[in-house]
Amino acid sequence: MKKLKFLLLISIAGNTVMTANTVDSLQNLLPSATPERKTELYLEIAKFYQANSFDSALYYYSRSQELATKLNNQSKISDIQRLKGTVYFWKGDYRQSQIEFESALNGYEKAHDEIGQAKIYNNLSMLFQAQGKNNEAVTNLEKALKTFIDNGNEPLQTLPLINLGIIYFRSGNYTKASDNFNHALIIAKKHNDLTSISNITNNLGTVYKEMGKYPEALDCFNQSVGSYQQLNDKIGESASLTNIGILFKELGNYNQAVTYIAKSLQIKREIQAQDKIPASLIILGDIYCEWKKFELAIDYYYEALDLSKKSENIADQATALYGLAQVYQKTDVYPKALDLLTEAAQMFESVDSKKELAQTLNNMGVVYSTKLNDVKNADQFFKKAETYYLEMDLKVGLAELEHNKGIHYYNQGLWDKAIASFEQSNKLKPYSTYHLFGNYNFLAECNIKINNLPAAIFSYQKALQYKDSILNDRTALQLAQFEIEQNVLKNEQEIARLKQLNEINILYLNKKKDMQYILLSFSIILVILIIVMMIFIAKQRKINIRLQLQQSKIESQKQDLQDTNMKLIDARVQAEKLSDFKSQFLANISHEIRTPLNAIIGYAKLLGKNMNAENNNQYLNNIIQASDNLSVIINDLLDFSKIEAGKMILDNTEFHPFEIITQAISTLKFRAEEKNITLEIHIDPMIPRILKGDPYRLSQIMINLLGNAIKFSHSNQVVTIEANAHIAGNKCLLVFMVKDHGIGIEAEKLESIFESFNQAQSDTARIFGGTGLGLAIVKRLVALQKGNIEVKSKLNEGSTFTISISYEIPPMSAQISPTQEKTVIYPQLHTEGKEYNILLVEDNLINQELAKDTINSWNEPFVVDIAENGREAIEALKNKHYHVIIMDIQMPIMDGHEATRFIRNEMPDPISKIPIIGMTAHAMSSEKELALKNGMNEYIIKPFNPDELKQKIVFFVNI
Repeated sequence: MKKLKFLLLISIAGNTVMTANTVDSLQNLLPSATPERKTELYLEIAKFYQANSFDSALYYYSRSQELATKLNNQSKISDIQRLKGTVYFWKGDYRQSQIEFESALNGYEKAHDEIGQAKIYNNLSMLFQAQGKNNEAVTNLEKALKTFIDNGNEPLQTLPLINLGIIYFRSGNYTKASDNFNHALIIAKKHNDLTSISNITNNLGTVYKEMGKYPEALDCFNQSVGSYQQLNDKIGESASLTNIGILFKELGNYNQAVTYIAKSLQIKREIQAQDKIPASLIILGDIYCEWKKFELAIDYYYEALDLSKKSENIADQATALYGLAQVYQKTDVYPKALDLLTEAAQMFESVDSKKELAQTLNNMGVVYSTKLNDVKNADQFFKKAETYYLEMDLKVGLAELEHNKGIHYYNQGLWDKAIASFEQSNKLKPYSTYHLFGNYNFLAECNIKINNLPAAIFSYQKALQYKDSILNDRTALQLAQFEIEQNVLKNEQEIARLKQLNEINILYLNKKKDMQYILLSFSIILVILIIVMMIFIAKQRKINIRLQLQQSKIESQKQDLQDTNMKLIDARVQAEKLSDFKSQFLANISHEIRTPLNAIIGYAKLLGKNMNAENNNQYLNNIIQASDNLSVIINDLLDFSKIEAGKMILDNTEFHPFEIITQAISTLKFRAEEKNITLEIHIDPMIPRILKGDPYRLSQIMINLLGNAIKFSHSNQVVTIEANAHIAGNKCLLVFMVKDHGIGIEAEKLESIFESFNQAQSDTARIFGGTGLGLAIVKRLVALQKGNIEVKSKLNEGSTFTISISYEIPPMSAQISPTQEKTVIYPQLHTEGKEYNILLVEDNLINQELAKDTINSWNEPFVVDIAENGREAIEALKNKHYHVIIMDIQMPIMDGHEATRFIRNEMPDPISKIPIIGMTAHAMSSEKELALKNGMNEYIIKPFNPDELKQKIVFFVNI
């Protein structure tokens, strides 16, 4: 869960804010001012804009620097570079900030200005800290503090002391943070430095909050708000109000949290601090996200994103994207969350925000590990995050990372690795009690898995200990919230009591007045009555206005309810329509599957009864054709399921586009001839000989489109196929067009044909067949390859489908000749007069007979033995030598995975080395990966291709 950051007020030399009412007068002085005076005027104007518009501030600082350069005033140039570096720092442009600070430092060094150098050391320290370089930050602060002490400048010592406190706070050392803040506070009070006092009390509040001292924290924040109001420092007041809001959020009081953040945001809007508004919007988004009001959270994140784009603040853009990703994670939309996290990571990297980058990479690893079960990507992102955390020596980040890695290994069953990660997470301090509780819980479960009972018992005891600590923390939190509410109530009661005492004192004094004041008193009372009447009338007007506004609001809400009802009605209609589509789809699927099944079963029964060889050949051909049709339907369903689940993986290999196109056309040529349909083919000779991409999906798209064109065309019509290429550099845009003159599509249904479960006409499936998934798959496959699909059609005149997909053109040196590519050497069996034993492990009787009869039909010296499950296979291996094992996956007693692991790990050589070919009806790629991981050498999917099976058996027999 993302935790909101309290706003620590960094002390940067040069961070001065001017009041707004003098800016116009300063600009009026510019035309008549001397160059020296203009330099100062531009500086003053820039300091004002520094609070509300970074770009405007940089503009006026640059104008001032230009004049200082013309005047050859090196001291002034260095001061301006320091101020510009400050603005770039707040803007999030750390690289440019460092350039300005280092240029200023070079100027101060040439002028032997030690105080100027110390101010730069102070500023550089916070820049390094923002980049995760804490050691460099502390070194610069110690240099700055020593220089201020050596020069006897006590007031400026508060700058590095405050920033040292911030560094210790962020590293979790709250004692040292408090010591530095209190040391700075003593100096600030000694010199009556109200600005520093305000900053320090605000920062002390953040320390007290982390130490669980919530009332003290609230008191500090309220003090800093009052101090900033005295100084008329709107930015400081806004920051302290933000911290109060975050404090209430930590206490679970979301209403109060939103109230204070809204007050902070209002101040920023009033002073037009456009560059600082996104930060408040992001915090509001974080609060609503944790409050589970996701729509409001999304609205605030997107508003922050839009504003930060206008101000070109990359860091705020990245933070807003990260927030949006949290919303999509919480609502289980993981692909969208990963896209946003990827974009945020790129932005954090571009501005060198290593801490935020590491946090983002860590989060991506969690999504891949726990939500998508993608072990490879999870490992990669955890590794990247670890690199950044180690570089920054950020123990809190490393502790969280090791916790996440432990869960990652736990889910894979890698108990030793999981234990190592959880133990490493516990060693890193400081750390969250909640995570320590989780770590020990997982450690206990892991130790049970490896039968280490003493370690498991110890871990459970530690988990219980931290569980008690969590309960105590929750109790303390509730007590703190109650105490804060009581303090607020007491303050309100005290104010009421003081008002009452004041009224009593006034009455007492009035009684002691002499009669000479009666007339005066009467006059005053009369004036008061008049004022009260005026106030009453004004209030009455305000009440009337409020009533009017409330009535207007009620009317608006009424209209909103009506709109919502209409939307609900529309949603219900859409849901019913979708239900109808699904029902129609299921009916189509049932029809499409039963049709080839009926043919297969019917012709198989006729084969059993009919002894006529000529008829039997026809029956066999019909069975094969029906089986192919059934296979196509199942493949469509599997592909659609993969795409919808986001698990479709594209290949990226070199292929001959000409061959893919011509093979796709050849596949359907016979179907076209059956309907007496002419195929007109136009292939662009400029299409490169070799492209790089996914040839199978290209072929699938073309076969689908061409198959539809043939299906919906009538006899004696023409179907036109065109393939063209548009080449730019090493990219080739392949454009494939299929045009028919068939039944066509109504204009209003052109969009719906790409929806799943849908066809243009309700009776299309009945007349022409099909599942309604073909075009849905095509559109999704084209989108996966970042391509485009267009359709033009007129009813009863035909349709034209055009797809365009960009492919890479590989370098000529990497291309191979067609002759090389087409040469395939099939293995030949080296019999040498001996027999080869094959163990077939299969529990289904029909599949046993089919596989055995297929192998025997090859007339090769193969002897096939059968085992009905994994346990029988192991017994057979103990009694006879086999050259190859054909292993089914899903079997009773002991399945294929377990049997393979036992053979590889428990049986002696040479039995453990026998080649194993997996054979299963599971078509998912994950099943194949698991089979190979468990020790199988090859893998075949049912229904199997006899030629493929023979090729694999001969290959392993010859080894």
